[in-house]
Amino acid sequence: MPTSHPLPVRFDAFGISILESHHTDAFRMEWTEHSFFKLLYLFRGNGEVHFSNEPVMRIDNRAAVFIPSRCRHRIRDERHRALSLYIISFEEGAPAWRSERDIPNRPFRIMDPGIAEEIGRHVRHTLSLGREAMPGAELNRLGRVTLILARIIEAFHRRETPSASTRTGTRQRVDSYIRQLEHDYMIPDTLDRVCRRLEISRRRFTQLFREATGRSWIGHLHHLRLTRARRLLAHSERSIAAIAFECGFEDLSHFYRLFSRATGTTPGEFRKRSGSR
Repeated sequence: MPTSHPLPVRFDAFGISILESHHTDAFRMEWTEHSFFKLLYLFRGNGEVHFSNEPVMRIDNRAAVFIPSRCRHRIRDERHRALSLYIISFEEGAPAWRSERDIPNRPFRIMDPGIAEEIGRHVRHTLSLGREAMPGAELNRLGRVTLILARIIEAFHRRETPSASTRTGTRQRVDSYIRQLEHDYMIPDTLDRVCRRLEISRRRFTQLFREATGRSWIGHLHHLRLTRARRLLAHSERSIAAIAFECGFEDLSHFYRLFSRATGTTPGEFRKRSGSR
């Protein structure tokens, strides 16, 4: 539900709080500082984060911003571009990161596109785990949040961790990628980047992918994302914008077009027919 003021933070047993905040045009935040540190991950709107001892930080779509504990700050939304964001807060002294000495001591925006993209993926997975009643979901959620913190630390200290190239056969690499896509379909990607990572020509990848799935790469990606979106629309009360983001759609109007084309109705009408509020 849209809010005109900051939401209260309540930590779980692991020292984690995850909030989804949709600002109204009347949103106001007073100067504040916390005893915990947090990550802001935006998926809609524009604005600024003001700090008492740091330059103003501009924030926009897909921005990932770390704010340390005891850092005086406030958020200001751009007029008529109210923010929608996820806020992951980490309780100081929680066992999972109590002994970590490299947690950043000043605010910063994560500029490395690879790290920012990975954090977005973990945010999506964490949100999904919070709604799934499955064995190990809580530990998996803790693991995801811990990975987010590790990537924040890595970005702050400008580390790079090279990944080893996969040297298996071409068809095996495509099959492995298709299996992984069942879990990572929400991650923004392009066909050219996939082909570069797998070290396969675009023509050969397209051929093998269609043989295995019966669809083009983008068609299969949309199928996976829309399947998940239909499930969330039918069985949750989350906003349509949040569902689109979680399923991997970068643009809300694009999500509406694809959903209507695939189902013959709008997301809102689909939700009503499914009986979800």
